[in-house]
Amino acid sequence: MSKQENAFGNKPRRQADGISKIEEVLKNCHTVNYQELRKLIEGVYPLEKRRNYFFIKSGGKYVRTRNGKILRIPLSHSRGLSTSFYRDVLKGIIDFFYGNSIQV
Repeated sequence: MSKQENAFGNKPRRQADGISKIEEVLKNCHTVNYQELRKLIEGVYPLEKRRNYFFIKSGGKYVRTRNGKILRIPLSHSRGLSTSFYRDVLKGIIDFFYGNSIQV
């Protein structure tokens, strides 16, 4: 494995750093607030503002969960959302990242 090829395949270094931060947060923290969530996501994928949500994009396509649901977060924190929702979004991003970075 050369210096450029790391465990993340040929993904840019910034993106790999963002994923490792998300993994660290999921391991060590029980709660994630809205501002932290936005920073963590923007460290990996760009956000696109549409209607009442930020959609997470990767290479011109929307980031989806394994069952095909598009990952999105509201424009601002709302009381109805629990921290478990935020953790699920972060887990979905990690699944998507590793699913797309596996090269056969």
